Amino acid sequence: MNPQDRDQITIMVVADEPPTLEAVSAALKEQGYTVRCASNGRGCLESTRQIRPDLILMDAVSPESDGIETCRRLNADPALQPIPVIFMISNANCRTIEAAYISGARDFILQPLNRIELLSRIELLLKLHRTMEKRAEAEKLKAVLETAGGVCHSLNQPLQYVLGAVQILLMDMTPEDKMYKSLDMVREKVEQMGSITRNLAEVTRYRTKPHVGGQHILDIKKCSEK
Repeated sequence: MNPQDRDQITIMVVADEPPTLEAVSAALKEQGYTVRCASNGRGCLESTRQIRPDLILMDAVSPESDGIETCRRLNADPALQPIPVIFMISNANCRTIEAAYISGARDFILQPLNRIELLSRIELLLKLHRTMEKRAEAEKLKAVLETAGGVCHSLNQPLQYVLGAVQILLMDMTPEDKMYKSLDMVREKVEQMGSITRNLAEVTRYRTKPHVGGQHILDIKKCSEK
């Protein structure tokens, strides 16, 4: 990760021992990260709601703060749940590690901390988290485009019907007829809707074929059928 990228990343460090806070904060700041600190779970929750850090590095269990319970609360809040948590664990027994993952933590690192391992774990998790975010955004966009494409397809048939009916009626009229102006306005609006549908179809990887007579609101097909 480039130093320029780290400038945009905020890491929350949660520990009740000042030496741990100072040592971890100093190591992260040297790498260019923005660091915010909290001495207990309550402070972590309050600060996290305010600043929305990109990652939280937290003591799993300490006299002043139950990090595992704090992590559970973070994951219970839909707005905070996506923020990845790394636990600092001093007692690496199976029960603590299992509880850490069940609470929602993404990773853990053993204490006393190794600076190189700590920075590597953080960078790896940040990269993984961003990859997952991009994938989720791509899936959301795909779903939106598929829905929009379905709307285009659903609008096609009624637009054909309305335009065809209006054109038939106009063929039996002259501009002097009382209904001619109103029907011609309907035709114009339907064509406008057709233009919107056509533009939307282009975005959603659909295409349209021109209708006999020059209209372009008909026969919407997927680009794959070209």
